[in-house]
Amino acid sequence: TGMTGSKSFTPATIAAGGNSRLRITLNAPADETLTNFSVTDTLPSGVTISNSTPATFSAGCGAAPPAALSAVTGSNTVTFTGGTIVPGTACVIDVWVTSPTPNAYLNSIPPENINNDQGRRPANPITATLNVTGTSDLSIAKNFQPPAVVPNSPSLLTITVQNNNVSPLINVSLTDPLPFT
Repeated sequence: TGMTGSKSFTPATIAAGGNSRLRITLNAPADETLTNFSVTDTLPSGVTISNSTPATFSAGCGAAPPAALSAVTGSNTVTFTGGTIVPGTACVIDVWVTSPTPNAYLNSIPPENINNDQGRRPANPITATLNVTGTSDLSIAKNFQPPAVVPNSPSLLTITVQNNNVSPLINVSLTDPLPFT
């Protein structure tokens, strides 16, 4: 043990079809360089690699080659191999992911998916949750001022449409046919 890690999704909540950066941070122990370092992260079913921004790894992971990152767009597996992490240094891997289906997705890297010549692994799985919301999470409010009018008098109608998603919605339209009374 002595090796630690963490992972996160930024943003942690996306609209279906949106993108989130998966960041995997792996910290070498303070007493030993980790050689021939590798990690495999299998994403949960329903989450795939989008690479809306190219996948990257930090200099703390070692030089390429031999260090290599595989994160194929449309697949669900992130694989880093050939790394060297010096004592007390962090290896940071960034991969962009997406999901078309609303759900809470727990992503976990079990310790046995982290390997190196020294046999050092984190004591526990490294986990993070990606929350995917539906794309139709809008609220609509209508207000007439004044609320009651005599025939042929004006009333101002205000319609407020609020996007409750964390991602912007594009090409939203609204039709509100008024009754003939």
